[in-house]
Amino acid sequence: MELDELLHTLATERDLDLRGYKHTTLERRLRKRLDQLSIGSYESYLEYVRSNPDETNLLLDTVLINVTEFFRDPAAWDLLADDVLPTLLKNLRPGGSFRGWVAGCATGKRSIRWPSW
Repeated sequence: MELDELLHTLATERDLDLRGYKHTTLERRLRKRLDQLSIGSYESYLEYVRSNPDETNLLLDTVLINVTEFFRDPAAWDLLADDVLPTLLKNLRPGGSFRGWVAGCATGKRSIRWPSW
C-alpha cells in the first residue's frame, strides 16, 4: 500500500483528511508513529487504525507536532481579554461579530474568557 492510498482511506473511512500536508512531512511523521507502534507497513497500520478507534487522534497529535505552546504566557492573554478586547469590542452591536487571527498559532484559534452579552 502506498502513502496516497492510506491517506485516501483515512479521509474516507475515518474523516481524517491529511492530504493537504506535504508528502515528505507526512511520510516522516507517519514513520514515527509506525515505529512507536512497531508496525512495518501502511497496510498493517491501516488494520491497526480500523481496530483502534482512538488511533486517529493519536496520529493527528503526531502529525501536528504540538510543541510550541504559543499561549504559554497567561498574563499576556489576561491583558488582552481585560484591556485590549473591551476597547475593540465596545461598539460592536448585539449579534455582530469580531474576528481575530493569531498568526503564531497552527489553528489560528485561542479561547479567552469573555463576559457573555
